[in-house]
Amino acid sequence: MLVVLDASSKDLGTTFDLINNVLIPSMEDDASKRILIALNQSDIAMKGAHWDKKKNEPDEVLQNFLEKKAASVGRRIYEATGLKADPIYFCSGYMEEGDTADMRKPYNLTKLLYYIVKAVPKDKRLVLFDNLSEEEENWLYDDGKDDYRKLTIETFFDSLGNSIIDGMESGADLGQDLLGIPGMIAGVIAGGTIGAVRGVVGTLLGERY
Repeated sequence: MLVVLDASSKDLGTTFDLINNVLIPSMEDDASKRILIALNQSDIAMKGAHWDKKKNEPDEVLQNFLEKKAASVGRRIYEATGLKADPIYFCSGYMEEGDTADMRKPYNLTKLLYYIVKAVPKDKRLVLFDNLSEEEENWLYDDGKDDYRKLTIETFFDSLGNSIIDGMESGADLGQDLLGIPGMIAGVIAGGTIGAVRGVVGTLLGERY
């Protein structure tokens, strides 16, 4: 579950109620791993005065403000709900209709995507891959604290790898039963391929085959 807040807002009462009364009861023990907090509109925090438009990133003053804001929101949520969260600040980007000069590119979406993918169960992750925006500029700008693209790709492939391994094991068992050792080897190869395909198709359909 992704809870998106306004980075400039100080009113968290509704958020506390949502987390306490809806999200935590529905997720029980997995709540701390499955609930993410994101702070949108980071570009207009501090009235937008400290956003570097050329670099499409916060300047040092705004960066410090956003880091403290995220830490404060995380602390207040923990005190009110017991949920340990590390809020991610981002900018979803926008463009004034008909005015390409007044366009704001997304910032930190790559980081947000990584944490979303990591929080999703392995057998469901690939459904996100099929729905990613193909606009390259959406993924260009982030805080640079880590290589979020690489981490996201590795997380996706980790999910795919499980499907391949499952398929290889099933293929090996079936091949050995039918043809002995040669059949087991052939089954591993075929099963790995089938497992990869089934992993992709299965997650896209919302179920494991």
